[in-house]
Amino acid sequence: MAHSPSTMLHNFSHEHAHEHGARAHVAQLEGPKTDTAAQISSRHHRLLIHVGLQTAVAIALHKVPEGLIIYLSRQASPRLGVSVAASLFFHNLPEGLMLALPLFLATRRRHMAFLVSSLMGAAPPALGAALGMLVLGHDDSRRDRNARLSGTFGVAFGITAGMMCMVALNGMLPTARIYDKSGNVVSWCFALGVAAMVFANSTL
Repeated sequence: MAHSPSTMLHNFSHEHAHEHGARAHVAQLEGPKTDTAAQISSRHHRLLIHVGLQTAVAIALHKVPEGLIIYLSRQASPRLGVSVAASLFFHNLPEGLMLALPLFLATRRRHMAFLVSSLMGAAPPALGAALGMLVLGHDDSRRDRNARLSGTFGVAFGITAGMMCMVALNGMLPTARIYDKSGNVVSWCFALGVAAMVFANSTL
């Protein structure tokens, strides 16, 4: 039996509305769509910038006492000063890489990453050594000088040790695990770093 045009239009509208409602119901059941590649890349970009800046601030803060410690170590004993300087030299190699790599990956600018890493690596220790000269550069008696040296030495070593531990445990190791899902490479490199420091300290 033939249908009138108005009846056919009514049936088409009803079927279209039913199909649209079914699609909306399926979309509601499926939930929100997954993030696009651009959104994931943007979050990764922000993470790299955050890690780079956080590492830069942490390194700058704990390198000021490092410069003071090198100065104090040299004042206490030339042999101790050389040992501390050598240990901090090896310690600063991966720190420089850790600082420069996230900045380079985030900005893709080698010169900026190099300049920021160099500035953060050189300026704070020089400031710490200058502070040591100001605090201990007076011509006092040997007894007063040794007393002030011992107190400053203990405080500086304690603060720097705490900062270095926090940077390693809360900054370096978690970030390294992001790029090493298995954890095997990080574990072996951690053990290698400890062995290198033990060897460096035992030969000096």
